[in-house]
Amino acid sequence: MGKLIVDEPPLILLPNLAVQIGDREAIVLQQVHYWISHYTQKRDKKHFHDGRYWVYNTYEGWQKDNFPSWSVRTVRRFIDSLRKPYKPKVGEKKVERGPLLLVGNYNPKGYDRTLWYSIDYDEVYKIVNSDDLSEREWTKCPHGDGQDVHMDVAKMDRPIPENTRDHSDIDTDGDLETFLKQFSLSE
Repeated sequence: MGKLIVDEPPLILLPNLAVQIGDREAIVLQQVHYWISHYTQKRDKKHFHDGRYWVYNTYEGWQKDNFPSWSVRTVRRFIDSLRKPYKPKVGEKKVERGPLLLVGNYNPKGYDRTLWYSIDYDEVYKIVNSDDLSEREWTKCPHGDGQDVHMDVAKMDRPIPENTRDHSDIDTDGDLETFLKQFSLSE
């Protein structure tokens, strides 16, 4: 494989979590978990407060070091989303939950407002072990070399609409202007 694929640590997306909280939120949460695990393994006392490990960073730091393809605004939006509780709309197959990302300030200097983050693993556990996830079917993708693909049973019973329009009257040999006029897409 190429150098770009092997030499960088990947961003991980867990499908069950992504279904419940969103793709990017799941990626952010996984990345925070990665850093918490890093400090846990090192038994770093600087990052241990109130009975749990924390990681600190600015939004700009998260963007630069962890999510370089996202804007700072995007990083902030998804971090802020994880800090809020979630109540599903009626009929929505998502789990009601509290905040997944906990926020603190353990900076030694009072003027330093850099936020510290930890994960409420009890809330994450509720999501990934919810009964709502067991209602979905998982199957192997026939052309994906064994990749697991989520199949929502409710969406599988809709037939593909039949296209009965006769397209023989469309001139595809002319220029673009003539082609677009046939569809009233050009003046």
